[in-house]
Amino acid sequence: MPYIAKIETVESRVKRDFGMGFLPFAQQCKDQGLGAHDVAEMIGCSLSNLRRIIRKFNFNFVVVEREPLLTDCPNFQRKRMNAVNCLSRRWVT
Repeated sequence: MPYIAKIETVESRVKRDFGMGFLPFAQQCKDQGLGAHDVAEMIGCSLSNLRRIIRKFNFNFVVVEREPLLTDCPNFQRKRMNAVNCLSRRWVT
């Protein structure tokens, strides 16, 4: 009988080593500020393999922080004209 090697998946490795499914593990790593390179090294897999699994679970390690917009400024939202909102609307009635 020929020997068939059993290949361990990354998901099963995470379950075995960290005691949780891949998504909770990935979210925990993201909350800790770890990137994909760090997680791949921690799991012991290649970055391309980790990226494939990330796409499979529709997950992303990138944290996108939105820069505040001018429209978020309280002076922009005021009903009276000021230096911030003077060009944003028509003031002549």
